[in-house]
Amino acid sequence: MTKESSKDNTKVYEVGFHIAPFVGEENIAHEVSHIKDVLDSMRAEVISEDFPRLRALAYPIAKIIKGDKKISTEAYFGWVKFELATDKIEAFKKEIEKLDNVIRFLVITTVKENTLYGAKFVQDKEAKRVEKTEKKSEVKEEVNEAELDKSIENLVV
Repeated sequence: MTKESSKDNTKVYEVGFHIAPFVGEENIAHEVSHIKDVLDSMRAEVISEDFPRLRALAYPIAKIIKGDKKISTEAYFGWVKFELATDKIEAFKKEIEKLDNVIRFLVITTVKENTLYGAKFVQDKEAKRVEKTEKKSEVKEEVNEAELDKSIENLVV
């Protein structure tokens, strides 16, 4: 199955990236703008994005920045989904590699539709499963019609 878009030589891509934690939260927007500037210069169409948030890394990542080896145990992780001509994707990767504060990135092909399942979706699904299990375990009692009629009469004003 190919993930071709409606245009002949374009595909939908997603770039996930880690920005160095020493950049500081106040400068994250500036760093993201560098990535978006690269996309703009290549005439890519941005479809969606998630602003970077500080996350602990599974393992330390080292990168040499201006001759100094920096090791990070946490980073700001974000992503951008975009549509770009297939012949420009290698140039895009080379431009992102030049950004000093991007310590790691990954470009994948994807689909235009939203494929995210957030925590709320998983929680709702789990709650419905528990609710079904509880309903199955309830013991049903016999209903006495006389008592039912009496309680209905008490409710009616």
